[in-house]
Parts: sequence; C-alpha cells; structure tokens
Amino acid sequence: MKLTAEDVERLNINELLGQKLECACGKVHYMNVDEVIIERNATRLIGDILKKYKYQKPLIVCDTNTYKAAGEKVVNIVEQAQLKYKLFIYQGEGELVPDENAL
Repeated sequence: MKLTAEDVERLNINELLGQKLECACGKVHYMNVDEVIIERNATRLIGDILKKYKYQKPLIVCDTNTYKAAGEKVVNIVEQAQLKYKLFIYQGEGELVPDENAL
C-alpha cells in the first residue's frame, strides 16, 4: 500500500515515526524522530526524555520569541540534568517566517 494524504490524517503521528513509508507521490518518506509529545507543559518531560534516549549533548534551537516562551526553561532543565548542550537562538529581523530563507 502506498501512503496517501488520507492515511496521514488517519494515523497517529507516533505511528509514522522511524518508518520508511512509500508514498503515492512516488517518493519514500522517513521521519528520523524518536517520539512526538503534544500536551500542556510538555517541557516538564524533557529531563526524562533525555535520559530515556540517552541523549548527552542536546542542541536547543529556537528564535528569540520561543526562547522567552519556553527555551529558557528548557535550558534550565538541561543544566539541572548536568548535560552539556549547545544553544542556537535565531536572530531574525522582524516577524520570523518558517521558510527556506529562515533556514
């Protein structure tokens, strides 16, 4: 079976992770992500996730707005876990639009 847009809408995101999926578009898609968690206050789980997957040197990527909203909290959690990390704060001008130019 080739994956269609309807299949993607029907499946839970965690069912798509870590699998090579043949698509109706003719390409093979793959998400190299271990887990996706969407819930209120999900940042509280970061320490447990880092331990679960044995991450030792996380890269924290955000823009200035995201850093104020949650990035600083994430940095504190990682520091409390006594892990080395790298922080990249995107310093775009004006409103950040997540497109190819921003990347």
